Amino acid sequence: MSDPLTLPPCRICTGVATGIHYGINTCEACKAFFRRASMEKDKYHCTADNDCVITDRRRGNCSACRLKKCLDLGMSRGAVRHGRYTIAIRTKTIMEVKRLEGKDAVSSSDQDKLQEMKNSSCGSDDFDSITSSVQPKKLQSSTARGSKVIKIPASPTAEKRKKRKRKSERLKEKKLLEIEPVVSDCTVHSTGLEDQILEEAEMQDIINCLVTAQEKIYPNLINYFNKDFTEKLANEYYDSYTLRKEMFGLKVGTISKEEHRSIYQMTGIDIDDRLAMLDKTAGHIQRGIVKYITFAKVIPGFNDLSETDKLSLIKASRFEYWILGHYLHINPDLGVNVGMEIKTHREETIQYWGSEDIVIGQENFARIMHKLALSYEEIAVLRAIVILFRDRCPLDDPDQVERIQWPLIQCLKYVIQKVHPGEHRRFHTYLSKLVDLRNLTEMNRNSNKMLDEFQTNILKNYPIVYECLYNI
Repeated sequence: MSDPLTLPPCRICTGVATGIHYGINTCEACKAFFRRASMEKDKYHCTADNDCVITDRRRGNCSACRLKKCLDLGMSRGAVRHGRYTIAIRTKTIMEVKRLEGKDAVSSSDQDKLQEMKNSSCGSDDFDSITSSVQPKKLQSSTARGSKVIKIPASPTAEKRKKRKRKSERLKEKKLLEIEPVVSDCTVHSTGLEDQILEEAEMQDIINCLVTAQEKIYPNLINYFNKDFTEKLANEYYDSYTLRKEMFGLKVGTISKEEHRSIYQMTGIDIDDRLAMLDKTAGHIQRGIVKYITFAKVIPGFNDLSETDKLSLIKASRFEYWILGHYLHINPDLGVNVGMEIKTHREETIQYWGSEDIVIGQENFARIMHKLALSYEEIAVLRAIVILFRDRCPLDDPDQVERIQWPLIQCLKYVIQKVHPGEHRRFHTYLSKLVDLRNLTEMNRNSNKMLDEFQTNILKNYPIVYECLYNI
């Protein structure tokens, strides 16, 4: 089991395969291509005879024929699997490699290796399909290494927690943790997350868990990794906004808060629709918080924390978690923010929320993150990491939070090495960006305090949003 498993070439391009992705043996490039292409398959058209040769070159392959080959060979988003290779799959893989090398059968040494695999206690567990669960295997030190399973200490007793209760740190009636999840059974408990160094398969299990949850909770997020898609959205909205200004002579910001309030009190008319937009945005934020909490519950070990600590982490990390996905919607050059539901120009956002500093701060952060070109997997892992910083808020058991975060740090290093080989400074760059986010979080908190009475009253209609924004 310690010897690396030699894989046959990628079934799509004959490049170096890294495992079974979407049901068949492929390389990382074809895996990523299929993930993108399967979301927008109608846009590809072959300019030849629909029978182009697909190779492992970086550019120049016909996308339509590449996608057709993926589908013909059985790739499917429903065929995602998680965990290690089963005995059957490993046996089939070895047989195929031997066949490609010109050997008719598995050698006696290979037979011995397969028998060892069958007798091993850590190589034959299958995962449930993603339609029933996104839960990774429980992490523990391998008995083959002679390590002991390290159990996380139990949380403080109810009486001790009551003594240390912090009223300002609790949400009323635990509303956040009672939110119904938007994906099926995401409850995951830790078993041995302490200071152990994870094996590659264990890290891949965690990454697969987070990525699968991200795909199910945010099905449109993958589209925003397509530069053509995001540029089209941004340009279309920018042109629309510019046309409206030219046709109707709109001058954003000409009506102050005081003037708007006075007109609204006298006439009941929301003269520039700012209250209507705030109401729509608040509803969007509340639905986003539900998704955010669902993702948090997927993180291995999160559900082992005390209720107090879970609530504290959820409230303290909400903005940072949000911006780590939402920056993909921001085009700082055009000054537009183009989500699937909410689309605004920089001028409109400042008018609605009343703080230029936070809007410009978000655009500057987005510009930096765009240059880094994070992968889909990296964003999933980073979002899990930011939820579990022990120094952001008072906690009952900060050491336990750190123990749960440690495997995620290892996963981040691992996925960076896979996606950006040779870029040794990238890990430290990511951590420095997370530190920079603290300043942006503080700016956002101060911006929320500047909202006027009308804006605050709208937010009170969305209690989950109000609790997260004001009861920190």
